Amino acid sequence: MEQHKTLAFMFQIAKTHDNISHPHTIKILNNFQGFTRGTLQKLVDKNYVSLDGNMWSLTTEGFETASNLYNQQTTKHE
Repeated sequence: MEQHKTLAFMFQIAKTHDNISHPHTIKILNNFQGFTRGTLQKLVDKNYVSLDGNMWSLTTEGFETASNLYNQQTTKHE
């Protein structure tokens, strides 16, 4: 569940850019409820996120997965 929350949060950040793989600093995630380095590593292991030093970016697979999760959440609340 924490992975989904973190991925959805990352999706909200990434979708504001023309390039969904635009890198962001990990510091953006530090104040997010439920974020841990372990959660981030699990997202990397699933190929949803790539890491380069202190920068993260969503992969195409991660963006599509997060988009589907976001759409499911939106549908549930309508």
